[in-house]
Amino acid sequence: MFYIYKPDFGNLADKGLQYKDVITYVGIRSFYNEKDKFCFPSYRTIVKRVGCSIKFLRQSIERLKDAGLMQVYQVGRKRVKHFYKFNSNLSLFKIPAEILTSQDLSISEKASLVILKEYSAGITCYVSLEEISLKSGIIERTLQTNYQALLLKGYLVETLYEDLLNETVYPIFSFTDKFKWTFPKAVTHSTSIILSPAAKIDQIMEMALAMMAKTPRSVFKHR
Repeated sequence: MFYIYKPDFGNLADKGLQYKDVITYVGIRSFYNEKDKFCFPSYRTIVKRVGCSIKFLRQSIERLKDAGLMQVYQVGRKRVKHFYKFNSNLSLFKIPAEILTSQDLSISEKASLVILKEYSAGITCYVSLEEISLKSGIIERTLQTNYQALLLKGYLVETLYEDLLNETVYPIFSFTDKFKWTFPKAVTHSTSIILSPAAKIDQIMEMALAMMAKTPRSVFKHR
């Protein structure tokens, strides 16, 4: 059973993020090494997993850095390696790793699926797309387009909900079993050692240099 941790991104526009940056974060985080507390996939490796261009990836990483969701360190001059650490002060939620490897979903659809899950109670969402658009900062037409694609491809199913109190009926959607969504709701990812910012950077650099010869390894499952 494989999963990846992610935070609730909230209003992406307020953070200066594009909605597809969500998949950049998830893609990089899928290489996270629990033992070393960071990861160092190459741009080419990330692009292959995320399904984006190098240009978009570079810009996306900068936006995620500026939003405070990750830190990026460079090691080396001729053959530069990038090492990624993630904000450890956020509550994190599990999502299925299969989202990244799905062959019939575009990066836009994957990002929308991940974002829609933020507004769902369990596997069912009672929040309208209009409200999700306002809260997430995604253009409603874009969200609606991807939502319809996810319905057609069987990742979501839409039903009607009867509100007896207000005597109204409105559509709701649920996540299907194409992916496994039944993970614990949230965990707090924390570090056991508190270091000064300078000490943290020194520690990362020392670990990075020691691991330069190693091959990047995908670690989906957190223990």
